[in-house]
Amino acid sequence: MPLTEQELIHFKERGYVGPVQIVPPGYMNSVSEQIADAILTESDVTKSLYGFHSNRDIHFRSREMLKIATHSNLVSCLTQLLGPNVILWRSTAFYKPPIDANSSNRFMFGEVDWHHVTDFIKPAVDFTGIYPSIGISREENLKNFPLNITAWIAVDDATELSGTMIFSPGSHRLGVVPYKEVESGTGFHNIGLKFAYEGLFEEQDAVTKFDLRGRCAR
Repeated sequence: MPLTEQELIHFKERGYVGPVQIVPPGYMNSVSEQIADAILTESDVTKSLYGFHSNRDIHFRSREMLKIATHSNLVSCLTQLLGPNVILWRSTAFYKPPIDANSSNRFMFGEVDWHHVTDFIKPAVDFTGIYPSIGISREENLKNFPLNITAWIAVDDATELSGTMIFSPGSHRLGVVPYKEVESGTGFHNIGLKFAYEGLFEEQDAVTKFDLRGRCAR
């Protein structure tokens, strides 16, 4: 399912495009339980890659995730944007339960700070699971792989009420924006690092994308 010329122009100018239909309607209903089990159920299999239970790179152990991540509809779009030589760099699947001010997991699953979807690793490679990485430094990643694209695909209904993607149109033109250290327990996923975007773009210009089940926004 290739992107239209209008969608390609939109991506170039605004840095994102979508929603784009990746899997047939109803497909996510048939695989949602298997994906949820791969994310939430801790076992020797889920610990096999990193030595601890992780929701990263589960396409290595989840056939359903691998099928979605390599689906021909998705690959056809990505090759239009990146060229013919593409690689599945990493995958992340996460569960975002309903929360309110009194929820015990509000700090883990609450609002996620602004960030660029390039990488989020410090110069020194970290294998504890705090920073996502595949084992190379940030500098090497940016040098050898200067462009990467995230395909955000909803398994369940993603609505404005339940929480979905918010894009800052055109912010991809800023290049690689650094992160700054902030108070521990705050910042991106509360890990003490914050995207240094202040003064670079206006939050009120952000665009919300929703109704993405089985489709993707990149």
